[in-house]
Amino acid sequence: MRAIPWFLLSFLLLAAPAVAQEGGEPKVAPNAYPGVAEIVPRGSQLAGLFTQQEAEIASFTETSTIEAQISKARELQKDIIAQSAESGELSGLGQNRLQEVLGRFEEQNRSLGKVLETLSGRLSQLDKIRRAWSDKKEVWLGWEKNLQQGEVDYPKDEFRRTIALINQGVERASNASLPLVALQKELTGLQNKNQEHLSQIEAALKNVRGKVFSKTAPSFANPDFYRQFNAELWSAARESVKSALIVRKEFWSKQGWIVTLQVLVALVLPLYLRRYRSKRELAPEWGFLLDHPWATGIFVSLFFLRGFYTNLPVLPELIFNLFSLGAGSVLVAALATNSRQKLLVWLLAPLLFLSLGLWAIAFPQPLLRAFLALNSLVGVPLLLFLARIESRRQEPKGRRFATLLRLGTAVLLASLFAQAAGFSTLALRLLLSTLGTVFLWLFAAIAIRIGAGGIEFLVRHDILRQYDFFKRSGSELAVRLKTLFRALVMIYALFFLPVMWGLYDSVGQVWQSLQGWELPLGEGRLDASSVVLAFLVLYLSFQVSWFLQALLEAEYFPRRGLQRGVRSSIKRLLHYSLCLVGFLLAVGLLGIELKHFVVLGGAFGIGIGFGLQNIVNNFLSGLILLFERPVKLGDVIVLDSEWGTIVKIGLRSTVVETLDRSEIIVPNSQLISEKVTNWTLSSKTARVTLSVGVAYGSDVSKVLEILKEAGEQHPEVLSALPPSAIFVGFGESSLDFDLRVWIGDIGKRLQVRSEIGQFIDMRFREEGVEIPFPQRDLHLRSVDPAVGRGEVGPSGD
Repeated sequence: MRAIPWFLLSFLLLAAPAVAQEGGEPKVAPNAYPGVAEIVPRGSQLAGLFTQQEAEIASFTETSTIEAQISKARELQKDIIAQSAESGELSGLGQNRLQEVLGRFEEQNRSLGKVLETLSGRLSQLDKIRRAWSDKKEVWLGWEKNLQQGEVDYPKDEFRRTIALINQGVERASNASLPLVALQKELTGLQNKNQEHLSQIEAALKNVRGKVFSKTAPSFANPDFYRQFNAELWSAARESVKSALIVRKEFWSKQGWIVTLQVLVALVLPLYLRRYRSKRELAPEWGFLLDHPWATGIFVSLFFLRGFYTNLPVLPELIFNLFSLGAGSVLVAALATNSRQKLLVWLLAPLLFLSLGLWAIAFPQPLLRAFLALNSLVGVPLLLFLARIESRRQEPKGRRFATLLRLGTAVLLASLFAQAAGFSTLALRLLLSTLGTVFLWLFAAIAIRIGAGGIEFLVRHDILRQYDFFKRSGSELAVRLKTLFRALVMIYALFFLPVMWGLYDSVGQVWQSLQGWELPLGEGRLDASSVVLAFLVLYLSFQVSWFLQALLEAEYFPRRGLQRGVRSSIKRLLHYSLCLVGFLLAVGLLGIELKHFVVLGGAFGIGIGFGLQNIVNNFLSGLILLFERPVKLGDVIVLDSEWGTIVKIGLRSTVVETLDRSEIIVPNSQLISEKVTNWTLSSKTARVTLSVGVAYGSDVSKVLEILKEAGEQHPEVLSALPPSAIFVGFGESSLDFDLRVWIGDIGKRLQVRSEIGQFIDMRFREEGVEIPFPQRDLHLRSVDPAVGRGEVGPSGD
């Protein structure tokens, strides 16, 4: 013990100089250079490295591909600028044309960014080579100086030759960077020019959106409106149609594969559906699809693959709108409940197609206004007529449909009045957005039915039904997948609504705008995208937990022969673990550090001290039940003289089902702290006792023989534990006997008791053994004499 202080003192004294040295200026050790024998070999290695890097630098300076890409980008830029110039001033272009030109510029900027990234990578490699040669030069110069200071005889020519080689490597890497830098500047110039046009287009789009509530054309009462109908107007209409028929070659080269895929889906899917027309039970939601396979194929190919396109030209967009509205209308009409709904669908679909088409090709404004006004004049009385018929129906659906028709009438009237007053942009936006919203929700409903039917079809297919998982949990899996698919379609439709109403150009912009919403949270900020991702992680953790539990229950547990309680414990531990992981990931996505939970833990501790003891006690007792397993699922217990079976063990309480099918909620702490009789803890074997009394004078040996026979003949009685018939004693009215038998399943205890009792009664009747009634002696004392004479009082009592 005395040596410890001296050891500590010695340690501190030895450590002090080291600490002092660390706190001062570090001492630089002299460079250790190789000897003279290494000069020639290392010079040869550098020569080989120079030759190798010459080839590498040559590959970096091969810019023919990049120059071709730049030249193509330059021509494409001229084409885009020419396209916007042909359409007139940006301020006069429609929103659709502006978005098309904007998309082309953005697409080219992305392509230029990829080329620029390639150039930057090459320049970084060349700079790395140059720095490496510079470092080698410094090493060789220092090596030579060291040899000179040591007055060592060394091959000076070898040093001069090696240093000259190193200088050549530095120069070669530097010179190779010059043409790449020039190309980089050219690319940057193209990007800057694109950015200028992008800024102008974005300003024009902002201007167009800002004019929604502004008067943008002469009213119908103004003579200037009618003066616009001249030869130039019709010439402009022909030019707008002509320009819409032009499809750029770059579209077919970059996105032609999507068109090919859509055509294949539209042709193959109907043939596949026709094979299952007679098997509607596999997917009940697909009834209307199986009746219209070709419309289904076209709708699926256009609706589900449309998102792969970027910056669609006018003509392909018109063709896609035509086929998607046509096929979608066929499917929507198949779901309509009456002829008036079908008529409305077939009237609205062409109206939406023509309105979108004329707007997309930048049709002259006076003609477009006249077309929309004429449609409003025809549509208002038609919708009122249909609403009046539907309102006469007594069904709630008819009244709701009539309300929707009246809302449509109000929209048409508002659009008509806006057109008449000169608010053409507002009228166009109101009509197109309303029609688009109607068909968006109709198509979303069809997509949900298609997806739900597809999920049901896959889950019920014979190939998947071969697996136990799909036999046991296929229906539940289908329900969960349908819910998820329905949520995804509805969320996408909600994201598409702002695009439909002209507030954003794409769903991506809606998501970016949503990401910009932030909420102060302590020292950080909580944005909407983090909340969405955190919710998604939590949801997926619960779904993955269910999937793994179901998979274990169907595929793994039966092969291992695990007991029901063990299965429950494994599944519950898996569920808690996955939920905990999901919670921690969600908390991390929200930007909440785990150290903040210390404060919550303190508050939780105070809460426990004031009033949460029972909750925490039950929770901890639930964990004890999970690991120690004094009771488990399926156990038959007796609690407070009540027989029951455990059907669920939760975090806070356990559910016990009694013999009459009522359920008792028992706190977990009660199962741990109080006395509980568990009839099936280690085994389901149980003893059944049946008490029988016979009349005095009966043959005791015969009674014992019958009782033993009754036990032995029953199939549920265990042969390893033979029945036991016992003469218990002399009762007040009978000779008392007990029959004790052992059965393998306590759940059949009452059934066995009843069947053995019936057999004993039958055998007693056959053998003449009597079961006596209880005997009682009655003693009469202090009886009124009037009772014996039968006298009755005045009141008749």
